[in-house]
Amino acid sequence: GCVRVGGLDVRRYDLEALRNQVAVVLQKNVLFTGTIRDNLLWGNKDATEEEKYDLLGQAYFIRGMSHFVLCRYFGGMPYIDHVIGADDEWDIPRESTFDTYTKAAKDFEESYKHFLKAEEVSQTGSRYMRRNSPEELVIDGGSQDGTFAMKKPSGCLALAARARALLYAASPLSNPENDQKIWKEAADAAGFAIQTAIQYRYDLQPFEKITDNYFN
Repeated sequence: GCVRVGGLDVRRYDLEALRNQVAVVLQKNVLFTGTIRDNLLWGNKDATEEEKYDLLGQAYFIRGMSHFVLCRYFGGMPYIDHVIGADDEWDIPRESTFDTYTKAAKDFEESYKHFLKAEEVSQTGSRYMRRNSPEELVIDGGSQDGTFAMKKPSGCLALAARARALLYAASPLSNPENDQKIWKEAADAAGFAIQTAIQYRYDLQPFEKITDNYFN
């Protein structure tokens, strides 16, 4: 038998790359005092500016996506964007769906900005706006490093998620008065996401292959 990660035998992975994907999740999760950046440095106090911006981009993306998905299933949620101490009030009021989606969109925007900055300061030539290039597309059984990289969010993905969150905010369920400004903001966000994707050499999917966009 064998142990598989991402559908591949663990023995096919570089050991350091594999261990970088493993984390410990405690039953009681807490943040230390300070900024998100300060907390990230607990994992690697010698992290470079490039690594810090990359991790911050991933952190903002995960927070935005977590609240976005929860809102889709359960409606407006309390938006946890600050440290909650043991003596603080844990019974936080639920946000409206509109506020939840727009806050998620702001997190996606922050994620994009940090990925962009990571790419600007990169000393290694690493890519953060997209995790690969058209010349090295990752397919099943492809490069180990590439496979891992494609499982991380990117700047272009953050912009696409932002546009989607704003579209949900503009929908009649969250925008019952049909405010056209909200629709325009969503449309502008989608336009910017498409322009940026094309800039980084993504191709638009032909309509006849639209179902290829869906995972599994």
